[in-house]
Formats: sequence, structure tokens, C-alpha cells
Amino acid sequence: MIAKPALMLVGVIMCAAAAGCGALSHQELLFQMNKRCYQANVELSKLGSKFDAFKSGHQHQRVVDVHDKFVEEHAQFVRGLETLEPPAEDRDAFELYFRGAKQQAILAKREARFARRAEHPEKPITRYDDAYERAYKARDKGARDLGADECGQG
Repeated sequence: MIAKPALMLVGVIMCAAAAGCGALSHQELLFQMNKRCYQANVELSKLGSKFDAFKSGHQHQRVVDVHDKFVEEHAQFVRGLETLEPPAEDRDAFELYFRGAKQQAILAKREARFARRAEHPEKPITRYDDAYERAYKARDKGARDLGADECGQG
């Protein structure tokens, strides 16, 4: 027979995973955010390595393909964040983080569109640098305020 505390923990985890049972606790929110951030950081790092390799080889279509994968990774990350319901005391910091993440996803999509049309997509696209900086700062502040170490920029 399973102990009552273990059953309660399973219920909390299942409820949090379904994201339909109300607000998460602060610790549950941090766990979910850090897990998602870690996974996204690993995937984005892999894509960054591919991008650098293709960029140095002037492989136009592969550079464009990697841009598209960046877009999908950012979109998937934002969709994952949308499923989280922060507790009331964390709502402002979470919303700041979420807005920054969503803005980065939008900018990644614009950058990918620009790269598809560019004659040399391997060259740095700097037109969105200021907007990226603002989005990073928003995410970073939200992550720091929450204590979500995996989600900060350093």
C-alpha cells in the first residue's frame, strides 16, 4: 500500500503537470521554469553550434534552416511557459519574464524571415539588437526576481 503523503505528492505533480488545477506554489513554479529553461538552453546551444559551423562554411540553406529551428525552439519554450500559472506573489515577475521570452520568440521569427530573404544569411543580423537587449533584460530581471537560476542570462 502506498503511503498517504506519497499519494498526495503524486496528485500535486499530476495536477501541476496538467496545469489546470490552479496556481503552482513558488517552489513548483521554480522547478517547472528551471526545467524548461535548462532544456531550452541545451537545445539552443546545439543550434548555436550548428549555426556557427554552417555560417563559416557559407551554407545558405542550412543557415536558414537553423534560423527556422531557433524559431520553433523559442515558440515551444513560450508555449511551455503559457501552461504555468504562477502564485499571486510571483505573478508580476513571471509576467515580466514571460513578456521578455515572448518578445524574443517574435524577434527570432523576424530574424529568420529576414535570413530567408537575405543574400548572405550567414552575416550577423544586427537590426534587432536593441530589441533583443530589452527582451533579455526583461527576462533576466524576471528570472532574478523569481530566483529561477536556469532562466537568467548570467
